[in-house]
Amino acid sequence: MKTIVIAMLSILICSFSIKKTTVSFNEIVLASGGGFTGMVEGFVVDNRGKVYKCVGKGECKKDQFIRKLSKKEFKELKNILYKENLLEISIQQPGNIYNQIKIATKDSTYTIIWNPFSTDTISTKLNVIFDKFHHLIKRREK
Repeated sequence: MKTIVIAMLSILICSFSIKKTTVSFNEIVLASGGGFTGMVEGFVVDNRGKVYKCVGKGECKKDQFIRKLSKKEFKELKNILYKENLLEISIQQPGNIYNQIKIATKDSTYTIIWNPFSTDTISTKLNVIFDKFHHLIKRREK
């Protein structure tokens, strides 16, 4: 009887353990642009960790394959998305020059645009996140 109670408690404890939620996405776009020329450049990361460079006017599209993120790097990228709760940030405040993080999921596209030279709290936080992404992507850029 004691063994059955212990087994049942073990099952209950395991079933009530906290599960870490991850962010799934189709692609993430990190871009900078604007100014006099309206040129945009950045990176697109797809849901398999493939990184593409993009340069041009307007939208940042997959132009040139650069590399594939390692499993560790891809997990780190997803952790940044999860920890920083980027799907909950809604800001559309570009300056003459702007930074953009666009996250396309199965159901929606979340776009964050801000002035990288702004000193308000959210822009400062977004600059740090943007730099983390850039560092991760450019770590071994070919």
